[in-house]
Amino acid sequence: MTPEAPHPGGPWGYGPGWAWYRYAGEDRVFGETLTESLSAVDAFLSRLPEILQAEPGPVFLGGFSQGGTTSIAYALTRPGTVAGVLNFSGFVVDDPSVPVTPSSVGDTPFFWGHGQGDPNIPFVLAERGRGRLREAGANLVARDFPIGHWIDPQELQEARLWMEELLAGR
Repeated sequence: MTPEAPHPGGPWGYGPGWAWYRYAGEDRVFGETLTESLSAVDAFLSRLPEILQAEPGPVFLGGFSQGGTTSIAYALTRPGTVAGVLNFSGFVVDDPSVPVTPSSVGDTPFFWGHGQGDPNIPFVLAERGRGRLREAGANLVARDFPIGHWIDPQELQEARLWMEELLAGR
């Protein structure tokens, strides 16, 4: 199940789709746009029992590019609210509103897959973000792939196995 990002991408030059935040360059975003999106994720998650017609089990957040970045930011700003984060080619936002500390990382496990030839979210941003997470003590599994800005089928397989292992260990 996936929520729709709250910002129309067209006015920011992103095309006809939707965006989670307005990108400012490198690993920076326009903070108010991300804050609004994190509130939208809060609202979506609070509606899960109604949407599913049942109480959900463990909730993992994840996404590709902006979705991955937003998932990481959500977990770091709301420690302990999700069972894990799957990030495919996103980055860790460099902004005081998204702390990367031992308390913000908490026990949340992170899976991070990234293309080494990604022209949109350069691999150096993956290395920087992973370093920040590791420095804060994150439980992080990182996988690199010789691809650009897309998801490799092997990446999905490894992410699925990672989730299965986490759920089996609960």
